[in-house]
Order: sequence, then structure tokens, then C-alpha cells
Amino acid sequence: MAAISCAHKAVNADESQGADSQQTASSINEDLRVLLIPQELYYETILKLLDGVSDKTKIIRILQFKFFTDNPDNSLPQQIAYKIVSLKKQYSDLDIEILLESKKDLDRADGKGAAQRNLVTKKYFEKNGIKASEVFGLDAALTTTKRQGISHAKVILIDDTVLAGSTDLTQQSTTISANNEMNLLVQSAKLSSTVLQFIRQVKEVGSS
Repeated sequence: MAAISCAHKAVNADESQGADSQQTASSINEDLRVLLIPQELYYETILKLLDGVSDKTKIIRILQFKFFTDNPDNSLPQQIAYKIVSLKKQYSDLDIEILLESKKDLDRADGKGAAQRNLVTKKYFEKNGIKASEVFGLDAALTTTKRQGISHAKVILIDDTVLAGSTDLTQQSTTISANNEMNLLVQSAKLSSTVLQFIRQVKEVGSS
């Protein structure tokens, strides 16, 4: 429960939460504990989770609709990418894979489509010896609109800890005045195993 406890302290440290912050965590049973992560603590929570990685950590999976590391001025997504690369250098046997939406707005002329900017991130990780995979949604022929689907899930998995919700790894998603986002941090071996299976299926059969 170390990851949950660490994140819970971060929430409680935010004075704006007041007494309500004590109600954001709930223990459902011995295998499952859930913590609500507000968007202003999302990146802090991710960095705390990554700070907790050790030689005992086995697996990291990041499945994202948008993971933009091409923002200027050492953006928060860049900091996360740098941290992941540093962990891989420190723990060479750590199983890390980054999975990113690869078709959304791929043909945009301005180069600002989700897939185009994700490709920058993908190349950065691959250059640093980290596996990065392309994922996408249903083929157009299988959708009711006959339009290409997308891989819209936003999940970070570190061993038995899962952080999932609506927040993309972009600067805009972390700007409190911009989007309303909601995320859940869950520590559970059973849930983590199920989420890992979901990630594998998205990678292998996402088009169908």
C-alpha cells in the first residue's frame, strides 16, 4: 500500500481539499484500496509513483491517448518521460512499454495531430531503449459512423498499482483552469492483472 499512502499524503497536503480530502480514499477489501486523484495532483502523483520504483519493481505500462513531450520549457509530460528513461537506465531489467494512439489526425497539415505528436514521444523512448507500441481503435468498417476509431484509454500501471482516468499526458490536461479531469489510483493485484490483460488485448486486437 506504499504507493497509495504516498499519494494520499500528497492529497492531504493540499490545504484546498480541507476535511473532504480524508474522504477521497476508501478501503473496499484487503486487496483493493482506491484514492481519488484531482487533476492538480495528477502529475505529482505520477512522479511519486515513479520515485517509488526500485530493483524489486517488475513492470511499467503506460497506455495513453495523448502523451506529448514536444512542448517547450521542460513540460510536465517531458519530466515524466525523462524520469522513465532514467529508471530504465538504472534498472535495465525493468519491463517498460509505452503504448500510444497512432492514427488520430495523422494527416493534419499542421503536424499537431494526436498521432503525429505521439510519434515524437514514441521515437524518444525507442531511442533510449524503451519499447513503444502503436495502438488504435476499431477499423472504420466496424464502426457505426464508418470512421476510424481511436485508443482513448489513459492508464498507468506499475506492478500492483493502477492510475486511470480522463487525464491525458499533455500540458492542457494539467492546467486547472482548462479541463475538468478525474482519476482513480487503485492498488490491487487482481485489478492490476486484469488491466494488464486489457492493455495486451488493446495492443493485439485493438482494430477489431
